[in-house]
Amino acid sequence: MHIWIALLTVLSVLAAWYFKANRNGRAAKNIKRKWHQRKKVDGNASASDFSLKQVTDPREAAAILMLLLMRPSEGMQFSEASLTLIQGEYQDLFQIGPDEAQRLTDYVRNRIARVEISDGVVKHMAHIILRSQTIRTRDLIELDTSLVAVSEMAGYPTQTQLKLLQIYRDSVGLKT
Repeated sequence: MHIWIALLTVLSVLAAWYFKANRNGRAAKNIKRKWHQRKKVDGNASASDFSLKQVTDPREAAAILMLLLMRPSEGMQFSEASLTLIQGEYQDLFQIGPDEAQRLTDYVRNRIARVEISDGVVKHMAHIILRSQTIRTRDLIELDTSLVAVSEMAGYPTQTQLKLLQIYRDSVGLKT
């Protein structure tokens, strides 16, 4: 008799687990379906859909930092000369070719079109960079050097750029 009770208990637990897993799977599918339906209504993924929470790649975070840091000195506009200089920084920092630097610049530029720079943005990007397993202190210093070079492209850095550079340094633990 006790074998039948144990067997019935095991079957009951398995049935409950199956129905709970099935219910969670349906909920996930519904969320995913609603997300895709909203995307279809709003159009394809655009700059308005961009959230900094979507950024997970430290290289993309560094590229975002560079472009955002350059914007205050150019009144939110990027000249061809400044884009060429920043692509050179990408090539040096990330060890990539000119075509990939161009693609990265275009991608990041489109993604940050409506992102306002703030202390929180810089801290968040620095946190993404720090979370990477492959980032070393030397890489953080090289990125800091590139950020300084970007801020000096239009002459002397502005007070806003200096403040943001200091926030980056404090966030990654670099002392100046």
